[in-house]
Amino acid sequence: GKTWTMQGSHDRPGLIPRICASIFTHVKDKINTVEFSICASYVEIYNENVRDLLTQENHSPSIQEDPLHGIVLKNVVTSVVRSQVDVQDLFDRGQQQRMVGATDMNAQSSRSHAVFTLYVESVDVGDTEELTKKISKFHLIDLAGSERADRTGATGARLKEGAMINQSLSALGNV
Repeated sequence: GKTWTMQGSHDRPGLIPRICASIFTHVKDKINTVEFSICASYVEIYNENVRDLLTQENHSPSIQEDPLHGIVLKNVVTSVVRSQVDVQDLFDRGQQQRMVGATDMNAQSSRSHAVFTLYVESVDVGDTEELTKKISKFHLIDLAGSERADRTGATGARLKEGAMINQSLSALGNV
């Protein structure tokens, strides 16, 4: 499924761990000429609400527009990552909080969209004025699948979740 393709497992990494590994390889290759700072956040969109997967606290992140950085999420945990192991630790921590549920089609169906974001900043070594500073943001997204109530056997809360999943996928399609 989509989650398997995006995340994989410890012994068979998916797209997100492979992309992160590629970034860390690039950083290692440039260690003598460029200084890097890499952070990550992990949120889910469940029933049209954003929830931080890296904290147990019950606060809602807010979406704001920053004139310098564009659209940003405020009040989310952003952790420094220095290796692929750090990334996997964040993934594991976030996965434990992700909304999943059983349907007739899948015993562990993702009930939310998950967004893992990497923030990468770089500056050439010795550039005290930061004229060579570059800032990148990578959103790596695991979308929940579209729902058909007749196929999933959804009723009650599962049916409402499915409707919200379909609504957000439709909005994404319009973008």
